[in-house]
Amino acid sequence: MKRRMAVIRAAACITVASMTLGVNTTWAQSSQVMPRLILKWKGQPSATVISDAQARYGVTLRSLRTLPTGGQVMQANRTMTSTDLQNLITDLSKSSAIAYVHADTMLKRQITPNDTRLNEQWNLLEVAGGINLLRAWDLSTGAGVRVAVLDTGYRPNPDLTPNIVGGYDFISDPFIANDGGGRDSNAMDPGDAAAAGVCGPNTPATNSTWHGTNIAGTIAAVANNGIGVAGVAFGAKVVPIRVVGRCGALLSDVAEGAIWAAGGSIPGVPANPNPAKVINISLSAPAACDPTSQGVINIIRSLGAVVVTSAGNDNVDAKNYLPASCDGVITVAATTRQGGKASYSNFGEVVDMAAPGGDARAVKANGVLSLINFGTSAPGSDGYDYAQGTSTATAEVSGVAALMLARAPNLLPDQVESLLKSTARRFPVACDSCGEGIVDAFKAVDTTINLPRAVAFIRGGAFDLKLAGTAPTVTAEQFDFAVEYKLTRKSALSTVVREIRQSTPVFKLPVMGCLGETVNFTLTVTDVLGRTDSYSQVMTFIFNPSGASVPCGR
Repeated sequence: MKRRMAVIRAAACITVASMTLGVNTTWAQSSQVMPRLILKWKGQPSATVISDAQARYGVTLRSLRTLPTGGQVMQANRTMTSTDLQNLITDLSKSSAIAYVHADTMLKRQITPNDTRLNEQWNLLEVAGGINLLRAWDLSTGAGVRVAVLDTGYRPNPDLTPNIVGGYDFISDPFIANDGGGRDSNAMDPGDAAAAGVCGPNTPATNSTWHGTNIAGTIAAVANNGIGVAGVAFGAKVVPIRVVGRCGALLSDVAEGAIWAAGGSIPGVPANPNPAKVINISLSAPAACDPTSQGVINIIRSLGAVVVTSAGNDNVDAKNYLPASCDGVITVAATTRQGGKASYSNFGEVVDMAAPGGDARAVKANGVLSLINFGTSAPGSDGYDYAQGTSTATAEVSGVAALMLARAPNLLPDQVESLLKSTARRFPVACDSCGEGIVDAFKAVDTTINLPRAVAFIRGGAFDLKLAGTAPTVTAEQFDFAVEYKLTRKSALSTVVREIRQSTPVFKLPVMGCLGETVNFTLTVTDVLGRTDSYSQVMTFIFNPSGASVPCGR
């Protein structure tokens, strides 16, 4: 993840000549976003380090709070160019007293709303570009699972409200919050519209996106209610965590909101009575995975929650994006209705898999339909519309993870990721560096709850050795299984263990018998959860390994 700075918000500053790292309440609230840093000391804070940096750059820094990772959120008292801010960070990082320092990066929403309503959810149902959801719903609807959506909050759309539970507004800056205050228990979305220039020099005016409502609807819009659309996991509940406001989301707010969402404790915030098993972060920023972000991911995983995040919408390598490039997250790229890479989707080795993000530029119906609000600034009427983006793709994978966890609640984060990736289907159209494939809801849920059926994973079923002059082969499906071949001939036992990953390899039986010899072949399959199944068949060889027409040893 590249470290390109994002704009940040303002508040006050502290005079650190005497290293007073508390909040100076004499600062007036700013009317635009000011830069912030996240800095962690190795030991005691050094007033000299901070005061020297302040003098060099003509800026005053104040300490706002300390994150659970030990990093201290610090804010400047004036706007800075991205170059000056990066130079300040570079200078501070040279101090032996500092463990790390980086920008409090502003993450951006990853969906592009459109303005007409259509009623077709191809992303859930169609063979080419969909996620094979109908059969999955026969096995799971996500009931009993909570999915936290870190986003702009939510609007009370009647197709969503019954599936909302709890939530919190984690936006610490009143200017970004745009609701007249800072943190509170109201996760409703007042709108994230911004006037020209308030999010940084020369930034354009933007309308409200209602991004959180759109993403929450993709995950868990109510089904079977006679209106609108159905969410991927319509039996699950959404815990809205409001972290995105005017200009975007501060990394420090996202960090604390994500930890709280998974059941962690945050000073000054009540305990979360509705901890989530899936954390959806449909946000990204062009910045490297910094120590704060990685530390937060580690904490969330230690609490047993799965983190699903978007690859980003800039058609570049996601290794330079946050939090997509962090370890321990499921990073999702976007595909089109045809199943190929969406033109805007980021890609690369850090991408784990893909899901439909749509492409509504030429045909709106080729976007993904979900919930929306039609207010351009303040809330207006609720409804439905098409959108596109890796945000949407991320929400679909989060929904499938919820379906899996509803049937196997003890799955660990790594097991969820492994099962999602190993059951993903191949891309029907080229999608280079888009991960293991397109998420397959049915296979993911089915594999989660059923033993691996050895015969079902071998194309063609039984093994037939009556192949003139050629050795028999076994072709395995695309599953992350350990496969053990045992061929018993006379009193000897031959064993080979192989890993099947990604590319459906063809395996030749490791030991051949002699002409006319009867042997017993056993195939044992062990999946990523340690479950096993076996298939056996008695076979008689009708040819020699050498191709000779006489029995061995005669």
